[in-house]
Amino acid sequence: MKVLLQFLIAAALALWLVAVSLGAAGSYFIKDMVELHGSQWAGAAVRIKDASINRKEKNFLLQDVCFTGTAESQVLCIGSAVVQLSPDFSIEWRRASFLPNFLTVEYLDIKDVSVFYDIESEGGDLRKLRFNLSEKSSVAMKDRLNAKAQGADEVLLLQLQALKISGMKVEARSRKNPGRSKNFFIDDLVVADLSMQDNGIASAEILDQVVSVIVDRVQREAKKQGLIESSSVSESGQSSRKRAATTADDGDSDSEEESSASKTVRSIGADLKKTGSDIWQGTKKLFD
Repeated sequence: MKVLLQFLIAAALALWLVAVSLGAAGSYFIKDMVELHGSQWAGAAVRIKDASINRKEKNFLLQDVCFTGTAESQVLCIGSAVVQLSPDFSIEWRRASFLPNFLTVEYLDIKDVSVFYDIESEGGDLRKLRFNLSEKSSVAMKDRLNAKAQGADEVLLLQLQALKISGMKVEARSRKNPGRSKNFFIDDLVVADLSMQDNGIASAEILDQVVSVIVDRVQREAKKQGLIESSSVSESGQSSRKRAATTADDGDSDSEEESSASKTVRSIGADLKKTGSDIWQGTKKLFD
């Protein structure tokens, strides 16, 4: 009996250690996967402080996710991101990624977003991040469509039913004119059916859409804050200057035409006067 009890205790401890090891391995796997693929898609380093899995709730948490820009400076940081999977999610042990071909995400809840905005370049690093993600998203979409046409099922496809973003803070900084620096906040937003499709889309396309939503909101608010000059004003100013220049040119040409006409009239008058004088002198000589 004593030996059996010891065996049961040892077995329970072993199972607990296996469960803990699997949980830790899963967390490291998610962290490395997001950092690796995120860096490839963003064209810059992506850092994650921690990742954890809640098997009971069927979700995983990413903490302190940061996208870097020029000279490894931070561009966009996310305090926490919860990926809530569907209730029927199960691990695919036969696949290398342990994930099924088609993964339904009920919602992606992003909180405490910090955006570092350079005023001189009008958010140049932010726009570059979006451009890089858009390029990778286009490639992922082509691969997805080609895989579908060829009947392949190796590409992981996602279906994101809702996106929630809250606590968005923008730190706008000007190096040339520190007085223009300011902090402002973006209203919370919820986007439903961000990528609802029958066959799902690639994870790179999901990330591209999420960042695009954030960048669009930041750029719109930056324009309201007067950090981005309106192109229409400068264009209208240029048009006005062009019209003024055209009018001036027309005025110069008109004055030139008028001057030329005046010279012609004066020349004709002089000729008539000379002709009249010659006739009068000839007549006078005749009578003399």
